[in-house]
Amino acid sequence: MISSPRSTSSSRNGIQYLVYALFAAELVLFTWQRNYFGPFVSPTVLYTLAIALTLSTLALARGRQWVLPQATAQAEGQTMWLRLVALLTSAIAGGWYNTNLVKVQIRAFRPVLEYADIIPALQAYARRWLNGAEVYAPMTWELGYFELPAYLPATWFPFILAEWLGFDYRFVAWGIFLLGVLAYEYLLWRLRQPWLQTLVLAGVPFVVFYALVTTQWGYVGITVEYMMLGYYSLLVVGILLRFWPLQAAALLLCVLSRYSLVIWAPLYLGLMFFYDSKKNALLIAGTVLLGVIGFYIVPYLSHNWGLFMEVQRSYTDAAVYEWKHLGDDGLPIHPFNGLGFASFFYKYASGSLYEKIGLLKTVHVGLLLTVVAVAAVAYVRQQTRRIDYRVYVVTILKLYLATFYAFLQVPYAYLATLGLFMSVFLVLMTACLRPAAEAGQILPAIDA
Repeated sequence: MISSPRSTSSSRNGIQYLVYALFAAELVLFTWQRNYFGPFVSPTVLYTLAIALTLSTLALARGRQWVLPQATAQAEGQTMWLRLVALLTSAIAGGWYNTNLVKVQIRAFRPVLEYADIIPALQAYARRWLNGAEVYAPMTWELGYFELPAYLPATWFPFILAEWLGFDYRFVAWGIFLLGVLAYEYLLWRLRQPWLQTLVLAGVPFVVFYALVTTQWGYVGITVEYMMLGYYSLLVVGILLRFWPLQAAALLLCVLSRYSLVIWAPLYLGLMFFYDSKKNALLIAGTVLLGVIGFYIVPYLSHNWGLFMEVQRSYTDAAVYEWKHLGDDGLPIHPFNGLGFASFFYKYASGSLYEKIGLLKTVHVGLLLTVVAVAAVAYVRQQTRRIDYRVYVVTILKLYLATFYAFLQVPYAYLATLGLFMSVFLVLMTACLRPAAEAGQILPAIDA
């Protein structure tokens, strides 16, 4: 039986609306209704939503193309100004409102030493670098207790300018987030969507940020995690624009800020190598490798090769501490926050806390490897026309990050925001994928 074009179009629209509904449910259950179903059902529901978002986006992408449409002079003249007004209205309003919200949050969390050691630790790195001291030495006197230097260079290096000029670190993090959103808005502009769709999509990143700030205590005041949202946004935009210098720079920033990306990166570069541009894949891989060597291994890690393993052991010790940090209900606060599966291992795994955490770490790495391996095999074995690899790797990145933070030993809410924010790009791709028959004229992507 052959499906009619009308029924196929209706099916596609249904999947598109499903993606929007899944995104809305994920946002609500992560923010305003976090832990609504309790510490065991809530993480299961959130992770199921992430899987459903991934599969729905891939289902919609099958048979469709990710293109930057060619504008005709007549059509562009009629719609360009409407689109521009729509994009600027939504982006400026969202940026202005959230900037004021950030200012309020920063003023509310002074001095930051009273709440957490994240920003004081960043200050220690920056001050050591400016004074020519050893950056990666234990932070005993700066923090008042022994703490190994665990932050990678891209986590602290952007704050050297803030330290030098004497302004608040959190504004630097906010600026990097805005830079990522600016890249998102530029990508949206290049996609030439109708003005109403442009208006809505331009505001999505700011809606998500507003939800995070207003529901998560201290997200802006005591962390700089929104800076990571900016890094990853730049990477995704670089991938979707097919602009290798931006991909290389953003991937380097991501790798030099967290280890979380290292298992996904080979999938991304491998698909680019075999299905797009061998040259660009090698250029990106080479740039990142040289950057890691030049900005981390040679100046810092080479002076203490055992630092990496020492830091990993310290993470385990910190996880044990958090699993012993009980709330009023007698349960660990962070493992039972409704965002991760640590609660299952705490309650049902046998052995000591170290053994339970060790088991969780093994499952964690195993699942990440499984996600990437299954994604690679599934892409290669596609029988019909393959999904654009750029859409594919970005969609898999969403599932990968959701898996990474759901099975983290301590699922801190501020860390898990990165996985949630990647859904913004799934919504954008879902709205802008075009049927192959309509994608005849394309504007070449940036390919420097």
